[in-house]
Amino acid sequence: MVVPTFTPIQPYFVFNTGAHYLKRQVAFGGIAHAYGFRADRQFAYNFAVPDGCVDILFCLDEHHPGAWAYGSVRKPFQMEWHQNSEYFGVRYRLGSVPAFLAMPPSELVGQRVALADVYADTQALMEQMMACSSFGSRLELLLNAKAFLSGEQTPEVCNLLMQQMILQCGNIRISDLTEYPRYSLRSINHIFTQYYGLSPKTFCLMLRYQTALHQITKHLRLSLTHLAQEQGYADQSHFLNEFKRYNVVGPKKFMREVAAHQYQKHILLS
Repeated sequence: MVVPTFTPIQPYFVFNTGAHYLKRQVAFGGIAHAYGFRADRQFAYNFAVPDGCVDILFCLDEHHPGAWAYGSVRKPFQMEWHQNSEYFGVRYRLGSVPAFLAMPPSELVGQRVALADVYADTQALMEQMMACSSFGSRLELLLNAKAFLSGEQTPEVCNLLMQQMILQCGNIRISDLTEYPRYSLRSINHIFTQYYGLSPKTFCLMLRYQTALHQITKHLRLSLTHLAQEQGYADQSHFLNEFKRYNVVGPKKFMREVAAHQYQKHILLS
C-alpha cells in the first residue's frame, strides 16, 4: 500500500544557513528527500523538531567530520552545528529505516547513533562524500550504496493507520482508527507503538504540528486564528501550547523569524 505523501520539515536547519538550503525530492528506496547546507549563520535556536522520521546526516568538514543516524524526537532536540561546515543529509519516509540498521523506527526514537558504530564502511563513505564536488554527486553516491535504501517492511495495519492520519493531517480521533476490521483500539495502539515507538495519538499531534509548520513557512500573511481552527485545535491557547511544546517558540514569534530570514528564498530545489 502506498501511504499518501507527507514530507516533514526541519525549519531550524534552514534558519542556520545564510546561503542556500538545497533540497531534492527522492521518493526512492524509502528516502523522502535529500538536503544540504552550510551552517554559516549563528541563529538563536539550533533544534531538530519532532517529525516522526529517521535522518542520516553527514558533517563534511575536514576538521570536524562525522556521520550520524537520528531517530525522531518527542521534543525539540539541541543540534550542534560546526560553524561554516558543510552538511548533507537524507530524510526517510515515515516508517522507513535504512537497511543497514536492521531495526524498526521504534528503536531509534530520541537516539543519535554514530554511523561508524553501526555501518562498517563509514570511513570509506565519508572520504568519498568529502571528495564529491556537488550535492548531486553526494546523493548519487548514497543511492548507489544499497545499505542506505530501506529494508524495513512496515506492518500493513501501520500503513492503514498512517494513510488516514496523513489524509487528515493528524486531525483525527484515535477512536476513529478502529473502523478497520480485525483491529481493536488496544491492538492498534500496541502494534503502532511497537513499530514506531510513538503512540498513534502522539503521532497525530506531531503531524498536526508539522502541518502548521508547513503552512506558516509558506504563507507569511497567514491568520493564526484560522490555522488553529483549520487544524482542529480547541482554541488559540490550545494551539499556542501544543506548538510551543514541539517548537520551543510560539507561532507568532516563529512567523516573525520566518519573515525576517526570508525563509523560502533560502530553499533551493535541486
